[in-house]
Amino acid sequence: MKHGVAGILLFAQAMFGQAGGGGNGRPAIPASTAAVGNTPIVRVTGKVALDDGSPPPSTVVIERLCEGVHQEGFTDSKGAFSVELGRDTVQDPLAVRTSMELSPAEPDRPFLNCQIRANLPGYRSDLVSMASARPIGHPFLGTIVLHFVAKVEGHIVSPVSDDAPKEARKAFERAQDEIRKNEPEKAVKDYQRAVQLYPDYASAWHELGRMQAARRQFAEAEQSFRAAMKADAKFLSPLLPLEALASQRHDWPELAQVTERLIQLDAYDYPEAFYFNAVSNYSLKKMDAAEKSAREAIRLDQAHRYPDVYRLMASILVTQNKMAEAREQLALFLKLFPNDPDAATVRQQLEQLPAK
Repeated sequence: MKHGVAGILLFAQAMFGQAGGGGNGRPAIPASTAAVGNTPIVRVTGKVALDDGSPPPSTVVIERLCEGVHQEGFTDSKGAFSVELGRDTVQDPLAVRTSMELSPAEPDRPFLNCQIRANLPGYRSDLVSMASARPIGHPFLGTIVLHFVAKVEGHIVSPVSDDAPKEARKAFERAQDEIRKNEPEKAVKDYQRAVQLYPDYASAWHELGRMQAARRQFAEAEQSFRAAMKADAKFLSPLLPLEALASQRHDWPELAQVTERLIQLDAYDYPEAFYFNAVSNYSLKKMDAAEKSAREAIRLDQAHRYPDVYRLMASILVTQNKMAEAREQLALFLKLFPNDPDAATVRQQLEQLPAK
């Protein structure tokens, strides 16, 4: 090997310092991934059950995967759900970049590239394609099966919010309805009303933070997300935007702390938490910790939805003079994500990287 240690570090910075496409090792933060505008509304119904056929132990969140994750509704106590896809008009500027093979949507198939899943911490969900879902009728998706992985501390539906008084719940429900009607100004006021009436209303704080982030009022959004965490210390949902906000301002110690908390609450369902933890440790020059988290992110990303982690893994390996392994990671990126916007750049990096 002809490169000295200083040369290897400089080489890694020059070639791989853009973990996820942003400068200085920060991941890219897309402008928006929400379905908005004139997208037709599609009502779908279905059921969620455990793999033994029994109902879920608690309320389950129904999510749509379309170049990002969009919360669409909840199950009832027996696992049944009826949701209208595309009602959520809140744009999410903090969504983590994911990779999907996209085909042009069609007028009668607006969710051609989407999948539906059930989200319950500690469980893996089957994925249901929405390629055939049309605005006509009420497509029945059948049963989405949840497979138990491990018991976790965190929850995605805050039980603390169930204790909100009647007037606070009414304000929250009005805000939810106003979002569906694309009336964000009214929704913000009603979320604010809800938390005034019940300061421990974790769900309302979280939704208020989402609205503020959509307006790029990031300081206010962070305060709301932190208020949600203060009200319910095991509430997972606010931690996801908090990690993105810490990354956005390059606050690596804060990013490490937030992601460690998220991993502590749920070490199975969020590959992006390990990715961001790896980013923070990489930026803090803690390469062993960065490598450990990056490898865990790759292990958990069974659906191969997070392309940036493979580039980050290569970046970490270069700093450790593990050139052959770094080449393997870049080659794996190109194999898994051949049509990724960064594929040409990665191909060039692979050509320039020494074999050993």
